[in-house]
Amino acid sequence: MRCPRDGFTLVNVGADSRFGHRCSRCDGSLFGEQGLLGAAHGVDLAQSAGLESFRNLPDGGCACPRDGAPMRLLQYRGVEIDVCIACRSVWLDAGEHAKVRAIVRREQRELGLDRAASFKDGAHAGGSDVGVEDAIDVVGFIGEALGSVFDGISF
Repeated sequence: MRCPRDGFTLVNVGADSRFGHRCSRCDGSLFGEQGLLGAAHGVDLAQSAGLESFRNLPDGGCACPRDGAPMRLLQYRGVEIDVCIACRSVWLDAGEHAKVRAIVRREQRELGLDRAASFKDGAHAGGSDVGVEDAIDVVGFIGEALGSVFDGISF
């Protein structure tokens, strides 16, 4: 797979790309369907809502690295998230990834969670590996964002 922003090859993050793929040049991240849509509300949201809510999102300006379909732009809490409605993948540019980490760290500090202090600014920048806890937090945030599209829809 190739980066939708610069065309560089995406590398696996975690064993068997369990935590997605990352561009070694721009540091953007691709997350697959596994765990994302289910994390939003514990149901297959795409199937339940027929993806109509996602189809109404504006064009994200890039093609999905998995299938080449146009990605849709979801703006959530100041973060721009590109979503592929065909294969349900999600792309975060490096800057958006950093915003998510900052939001998660701030919320963890507010809740008094010890591990919030363990994240260092820029830990993901420059092509370094994403920590497992960081990846889990980012996936949780994306699940929350995807769930926000479905607010008000009864299942």
